[in-house]
Amino acid sequence: MIGVSATARADVRGLVVDARTGTAVAGATISGDDGTSVASDGLGGFALAAATTSVTVVADGYTPALVAATAEPMRIALERDSEGEVVEVSGKAPDTATPTAYRLDRDQVRALPGGGNDVMRAIQTLPGVGRVAYGLGGIVLRGAGLGLNGVYLDGIAVPMAFHFGGLTAVYPSELLDGLEVSPGGADVGYGGHVGGLVELHSRAPRGDRWRVGGQVGVFDAGLTIEGPAPGGGAFVAGVRRSYADAYLPALLPADRPVVPRYYDGQLRWERGAVAAMAFFSDDRITSWGGTDYRQQFARLGVRVRARRGATTVTVIPWLGADHARLDVVDTDTNAQRNEHHRWQGGVRADAVRTTRWGELTAGAELRQEHMDTLSTHTVTPELDLFTRGWVTDVGAWAEARWRIDDGALTLKPGVRVDHFGGASRWFVDPRMVTTHELAPWFTLREELGVYHQWPGVGEYNGEHAPGESAVHASIGVRTELPADVVASVTGYHVAAVGETVSPDTSVLELPSGLGILFDNLIGQQFGGVELGRRRGMGAELAVQRRTERWVLWLAYTLARSEVTWGAASAEGWHPDRFDQRHNLNAVASVQLGAWQLGGRLRWTSGTVYTPLEPGTGGFGVAEVWGPTNSARLPDFVSLDLRVDRGWRRAWGTIHAFLDVQNVTNADNPESIGWDEGVPHTRRGLPILPLLGVSFEPPS
Repeated sequence: MIGVSATARADVRGLVVDARTGTAVAGATISGDDGTSVASDGLGGFALAAATTSVTVVADGYTPALVAATAEPMRIALERDSEGEVVEVSGKAPDTATPTAYRLDRDQVRALPGGGNDVMRAIQTLPGVGRVAYGLGGIVLRGAGLGLNGVYLDGIAVPMAFHFGGLTAVYPSELLDGLEVSPGGADVGYGGHVGGLVELHSRAPRGDRWRVGGQVGVFDAGLTIEGPAPGGGAFVAGVRRSYADAYLPALLPADRPVVPRYYDGQLRWERGAVAAMAFFSDDRITSWGGTDYRQQFARLGVRVRARRGATTVTVIPWLGADHARLDVVDTDTNAQRNEHHRWQGGVRADAVRTTRWGELTAGAELRQEHMDTLSTHTVTPELDLFTRGWVTDVGAWAEARWRIDDGALTLKPGVRVDHFGGASRWFVDPRMVTTHELAPWFTLREELGVYHQWPGVGEYNGEHAPGESAVHASIGVRTELPADVVASVTGYHVAAVGETVSPDTSVLELPSGLGILFDNLIGQQFGGVELGRRRGMGAELAVQRRTERWVLWLAYTLARSEVTWGAASAEGWHPDRFDQRHNLNAVASVQLGAWQLGGRLRWTSGTVYTPLEPGTGGFGVAEVWGPTNSARLPDFVSLDLRVDRGWRRAWGTIHAFLDVQNVTNADNPESIGWDEGVPHTRRGLPILPLLGVSFEPPS
């Protein structure tokens, strides 16, 4: 179900799978029209470093396939050969020496037990990805959360990746080809984030005929249409609307209503070397006490790719608009409104030249945005704040991938230079990745990189402001063991100065669960910078065995994440709020004809919190807060089960699934409250069945 990607980028890359079962096809020969060829690895993945317009795929027991090469990751489904032709293949996919990344394709996301067909919750099963309380889909990578991690869709930055504070991704899995998660930094082509990186890849449209599909779930319903575009090319479009606002108020206490709703839409058009994409999202959540939050964003981009000889040039101009507004009553009479507008535009370009010893890459990007931030108070207008200004960011990068002794040793040094207009400073970030293929089945990888991030909108006031910096280092091994077992182990360390945090939701007097929800929603839009230090260290283990029927997957992360405010605090280092020492995910799935059965066991350390020392007086008088985050809630343990059934007909395929989370109805405390100094825990989600039905037209 989940791929550990040792090869993440090349001119042509993707997966080779069985068209009937969706399982990986290892050892398939993928050949370009220039004569170069590679073999798919044990997970079906391949990376063909060649300038080619089409690829031929040949595998033992399958009908050969000739498909057009695409810029985004490909998914090549092979039909079984009824005559059982045997083809001898040899070779191995080249390692492109990218930072450690974990990969999921669309089918894996939609079949993951406990994921509810959602992208953001599916990635929490990967090593290095922390669990977020209440089953939300917030992104925490090696202890870095909220606005510290970058999310990109087809090379365009996504300002917020999820609805409902993390329950549902803004981009549906039906329109995705796959995703990659780099928990500890990224290549020099990406900057502006001191955490990790999530790359989403939309799937290419099919223009041979018209197709209409749709899906209905517990929270929303969506419709997709795909076919030939007027004037040439092909397009795919989708729209989705939630309807939880129609029934949630009836399930919640009358004095504690929460009314959420969202829309989103997607469009991708492609013709030859040109692809255009547009997507938008609109969220609103209202709750008791006058709290009202709304967020909207839209993006429009065009990708143009040209190949001449051994050089490939890609250019992506884009435009965007963001709007966020938070209304809250912090006392009986004082209402506060925080509003933020962004108008953005930019262009990103890179050139990759393939050589006999590897490849050279150079690129640059320009981003300009105008920001308006407004904060008003009905009772205390002297606290009103209004800022406006232009910010221009410029970045450039270069790297070389040098394959020595036919890939036995691969070196990839690179450097990125950024000027952040919000910080009014230049930053130079050197990065290095080295891989050693000590044996055909054993690869060693070392990574070292420097990263910078400019202050969030909550800190920008038109003056010079400090940025954040981090150093990521890791060493890991990837090995292919007998019985089709693939395993990887990675140890890492990260040291960061400065931390982007969301507003302190405790001042809004929100309960912890809703506070976490608002952290996920507004952390990136309104977050600021607090000077301090953060450090993290740990180890990530991934073990997978795939057969034609079975998928067995084990992911375990041992981690520590700590912060300190130096002279501002006498506590020294203490656990960060995202500190999660243990995170285990064990997944098993089996294909039984048209049925697929799966289960996931999840165990993570409990959330940290600051205890209240007992006293003799009332709350807030004699009691004092103990050391920051020195206590921890009980461990989280959950068993999730999933059943999928497909009905394939000539006119299309109907899929139905039942995904039951926390089937044992475990309490799993997620937050803590205080009643006159006495602590009481708030349980997490009870048993939660998610039911969905989708229709897919014939492929």
